[in-house]
Amino acid sequence: MRPGHLARAAPASQQRFPEGRVDPVFLPALGPPDAGDPGGCGARIAIQNIGTAPTRAFLVGWGTPSTCVPVDCRPAAVVLCTGLIAPGRAWLLEGSALGAPLTSAVVLGVDGAACDALAALPAVRGCQGYARLRAAWDTGDAFAGVDIGAAYGSPLAIDVTRDCTDARDKSRRMASAYAGVSGSRFGGYDRVFDVATHAAVVVWGERDGGAATLHVQNGGARCASVEVWFQARGACQIERLCAVTSQLPPGGTLVQPMSGCAPPGVVGTAWVVSSEPPAVAIDLVAGGGLASYTAIPADLRRSFEGPPVFTAGSDQLVAALAWAEVPATATLHVQNLAPRDGATIRVTAPGIARPLATTWLCPRGAATLVVQSPPSGRAMAPGPPALEARGLRVESVARFDTAGRRVPPPNISAVLELRASGGAATVYELAPVARLAGEDGSPGGTSRAAQALALPLVARAEDDGLGTSTVLAVAPLAREPVGGRYLLGLFDANGLVDVACRPITDAADVVDLAGYGVIGADFHGTALISAVAWTAAGGGAPIRPGLTVTALQRPWRPDRARRGDAWRMVEGMALAAGGRHALGGLGAECAALGRSEPPPALSTTRASTAWLPACLAGQRR
Repeated sequence: MRPGHLARAAPASQQRFPEGRVDPVFLPALGPPDAGDPGGCGARIAIQNIGTAPTRAFLVGWGTPSTCVPVDCRPAAVVLCTGLIAPGRAWLLEGSALGAPLTSAVVLGVDGAACDALAALPAVRGCQGYARLRAAWDTGDAFAGVDIGAAYGSPLAIDVTRDCTDARDKSRRMASAYAGVSGSRFGGYDRVFDVATHAAVVVWGERDGGAATLHVQNGGARCASVEVWFQARGACQIERLCAVTSQLPPGGTLVQPMSGCAPPGVVGTAWVVSSEPPAVAIDLVAGGGLASYTAIPADLRRSFEGPPVFTAGSDQLVAALAWAEVPATATLHVQNLAPRDGATIRVTAPGIARPLATTWLCPRGAATLVVQSPPSGRAMAPGPPALEARGLRVESVARFDTAGRRVPPPNISAVLELRASGGAATVYELAPVARLAGEDGSPGGTSRAAQALALPLVARAEDDGLGTSTVLAVAPLAREPVGGRYLLGLFDANGLVDVACRPITDAADVVDLAGYGVIGADFHGTALISAVAWTAAGGGAPIRPGLTVTALQRPWRPDRARRGDAWRMVEGMALAAGGRHALGGLGAECAALGRSEPPPALSTTRASTAWLPACLAGQRR
């Protein structure tokens, strides 16, 4: 199986599930960023209820990786139920609450009584128990006497934070976070050929004391065949096969270090091809810093001509930027998802008149662009010109053929990597423009854009071992300037703490919880973000393009920060289109305020030199 085949059937995003079914959430990386002892990292799992009814979370977790070969079968290490989780709130699992060190897990939103019934079943813990449960979950059939169709609870959003020891210096720690994988992250599965392809936009071999590692979890109900391929920057075709396995059990994870495949110091893309839908998390280790993100499904096509049947990318991508207090280098990794067409790439930012960078990508090729953070290092502070450097837009530009006809631009995807002196590092995926939740037909829609988004973990705290404080950046996913209002709701364990009516702006609205006065000095909680009013540029007809939000977790008291990397960043997790949530009914006054405000101008571009590109990175860095 090489990436790039053509589909002959409807994509998995069009699979029909029983009424009330909620997506399982897959956690492919709970251990260290290599194939070492699962106990080498401390994992914190924040599980948020993003529905309107209380629910419980049912977790099945695995320790040492196993295979489908009977003699090598290892049953689930942990099967547990959380307590009842109220709408908008979260349940934290870490340390002794997990019962054992884990390498991967699956979490289901389950009705209260049914959760206890499932957890008590010996069948769940057996080698094939989870596979049978997974199949029953998609059909609504009974499992070991439990009516699965009546057991569905509320949908969940999950944030995974890992705090690991630096292998080079045991006195240093490395932290990272990623969002649990669900919804349209499985949307590119071809059910005729039984194959899915995912792109890990940036990986590398041995580099600055670390390497990249892929964690590939089987998200299906059958044993999976998995291949991992590597393609270096500057190459226009996949170059080498890194790993093959035909025995990855349901829920199990293949841990694939790229140091044994990618040449030392070479940056590239990893392609994962699987016979079952995979959940893929990528760890990037270099310079004492750990950064994590999840892979994007490749385009699913029935023909090389015309648009794909399914795409998780777009011709325009947006990053809502939340800078920390220290200057950082931002490295942008852009991937062309088209198999036959090259892509001309243009990178811009609000308030900057000229493009930050331009480049060209060959079919399925990728490029790495390096830019610098604002001089002040902190874009949310009032006054300095760096205030404008809150957003980033990456475009695949349309071209014209020899007959003068417009050729639609190819779809692209991208991730942004932030690194600072001292080893702090984080990475996250840019959001696709005009990809509203649910429009691809999948249960959860696209996982990066919606009218409402969830963040299972936000904080301003000194007692959590990382001294965490959250910076939020909220931006619209629109092709033209838009305005309006959104609600920001903060919840703690007791319920809703505060609701704020915030503006929607092209340059991203940034909220730093370190200075957010309405919460206490030691706050741990969740956030919900809901757009309530939209205004179009020039006063045109209202549109609803959707929002994206990123949350940067970093030490809020740098003078007390521990040695090592404590940065983490995750994207907001989308609520399904039309779905109800805990902020429903609270936005009438905020919506009226948004409608009464003047619309944005047709163009918000202004000359500025606050943020300029430093260089184009080559194949070796």
